[in-house]
Amino acid sequence: MRLATDLSAHREDVPVVPYLAPLLPGWTPGGPTAWDRRFDAWGAVASDHLQLVDVEDADLVVIPTDWYWVRGPSWATRPDRALARRLREVHERARRAGVPVVAFFTGDRSCDGVGLRGAAVAREGGFARRMGLRDLALPAFAEDLVAEHRGGVLPERSAGDRPVVGFCGLAGRRSGAAAAARLAAFRAVVAVRERRLDPSPYLGENLRTRALEILDRSPLVDTNFVVRSSSVFFRDAATTDLDDVRREYVDNLESSDYVLCVRGSGNYSYRLYEALSMGRIPVVVDTDLALPAPADVPWGDIAVWVRHQELDRLPELVAAHHAALDDDERHDLQRRARAAWVEHLSPQGWFPHLGERLGLGAR
Repeated sequence: MRLATDLSAHREDVPVVPYLAPLLPGWTPGGPTAWDRRFDAWGAVASDHLQLVDVEDADLVVIPTDWYWVRGPSWATRPDRALARRLREVHERARRAGVPVVAFFTGDRSCDGVGLRGAAVAREGGFARRMGLRDLALPAFAEDLVAEHRGGVLPERSAGDRPVVGFCGLAGRRSGAAAAARLAAFRAVVAVRERRLDPSPYLGENLRTRALEILDRSPLVDTNFVVRSSSVFFRDAATTDLDDVRREYVDNLESSDYVLCVRGSGNYSYRLYEALSMGRIPVVVDTDLALPAPADVPWGDIAVWVRHQELDRLPELVAAHHAALDDDERHDLQRRARAAWVEHLSPQGWFPHLGERLGLGAR
C-alpha cells in the first residue's frame, strides 16, 4: 500500500507512529529493554507491505504523530493545541486531494474526539458502543513475551483440579474525600471538553481490586497474585530494576492457567494482549471494550468473559471453563491464544492488514 505523510507537522521530541517509523531514514531496530524492541518484527517486514509516496499518489495519508501527544496522558492534561492545529492541516490537505486519512490514538484518553472529520482513527482504548463508522480498535502492543523471555518456545501448561488465576500488577481502591474531589473534577472537565459523561478513570483500579478479592475468597479457584501499590511504568527505576519486575511479571503469567484482565485508567488492558502472547487464557472483565480484528480473532473462544456488573460470577465462570477442558484441549487453546496474538494482534500481525480493515484498495 502506498502511504503519504507530512513530517513537518510532527512534534520532533516524540516518536513517529510505529506504523510509519520503519519506512523513514534513520530508523534502527533494537533498544535496551524488550519493551523498546516490541516493533522490531514489524520493522523487518514493513517495507514489504508499505511504500512512501507523494500525497497525490497515495492510497492513504497517515497522521505522523500519535494523537496521545495532542491529548496528553490523562484527563487532567491540557491538550497541545498547536500540535493539533498542525496535524489537522495535514488532514485537510489530504481531504482536498481526495485521499483517505488515518490517525493513531493510544493511551488512557484514546476514547476522546480528535476533530478530524471523515478520518479513520485507530483507538487503543475505545468504547465499543461509541466507536464511529471509521474507527478501528487498536491492540495494545507489548513485546513478544515468548520470543523475548522464553527463547521462542511456548511454555504449555498442564492444569490441576482447580484453575490457577494469576495477576501481577497495580491494585487498590481510591476512596475518601480526596478521591471524591478528583472524581468530581474529572466529570466536570470531561463533560465540558467532550460533552459527555465518562466512567471514572479510577473504575478499572476499583474493579480490579474487587475482582481480586472475590477470586481470593472463592474455594473454586486457586490464586497466584502479586499486588503492587504503584505502577512500574510511572516510577523512575533503573533498567535492571525494570528487567527484574518484568521477569516476575512473565513468571506470573507462565505459572497461571488464567490471567485476570481488567481495564486501567483507560478502557483497555495491556495484560489481555500479554496473556495471549504468552498462550494463557485471559479472564476479561468487560467494560464495553472495543476489540481489534473481530473478524479474525475468536474472542469468545480464547478468553473467559464476565460483565463488570457481574463480578461475583467470576469464580464460577472460570471453574466451569476449566472443568470443561481436558489437558489436550487446554494445550490446544493455549496454542490458539498464542496464534491469535502472533497472526492478528502483534504489530507484525495487525499493521499489514490496516488497508483491508479500512476498505482500501490501490488507487
